[in-house]
Amino acid sequence: MDQSQPAGESQQDQGTEGRLGTGFRQRKMVLKWFMETQAHLILHEGNVPSWFEGFINRRDAEETLRDKELGCFLIRLSDKAMGYILSYRGRDRCRHFVINQSKSGQFIVSGDTEEHETLRDLIEHYKTSPIEPFREYLTCSCVESSRGEVYDIIKVNPRQKPVGKQLDPVSVPGTWETAALLHCLIPGKQLDPTLSQPCYTA
Repeated sequence: MDQSQPAGESQQDQGTEGRLGTGFRQRKMVLKWFMETQAHLILHEGNVPSWFEGFINRRDAEETLRDKELGCFLIRLSDKAMGYILSYRGRDRCRHFVINQSKSGQFIVSGDTEEHETLRDLIEHYKTSPIEPFREYLTCSCVESSRGEVYDIIKVNPRQKPVGKQLDPVSVPGTWETAALLHCLIPGKQLDPTLSQPCYTA
């Protein structure tokens, strides 16, 4: 079964992702799910991995991958369901696969049977095993392809409260280290680079 256009990622939905209304409420629910259950699995020594793009829609993912080499990839949050989307540059076009999470917490690409303990494990698996039915491999994240770095650097002291405006799209428990992820999840919100501690700017 061709999962390159999974349920919840139809061409018709592309223009509506991120708009206010039902889509906005769903996005808030996905963000709450992510911060409560997933953020600690994504952070690597306090850093956001280069392959994680947060909330970007299908069209933006394809634009990001358009001029990249075969197998360049990113993982993004779905704003249609609680889960992730793997987007990568295929031979003839970009492909998009839903990544599901089992009740036991294992990650699996929709249509496959191989389960993985973490998203990193899933990525490493598809660097050496082809994605079916296309027989294509993941190579490097789209950011690695551009600059050769593995992780974006976010320096946050989890014991100190941030200065300035706090992002509050939903009430989210957790440390400020985890909350720093919001800068890549919410378009238009950036960490202020002039401050030693994170300050979120609109």
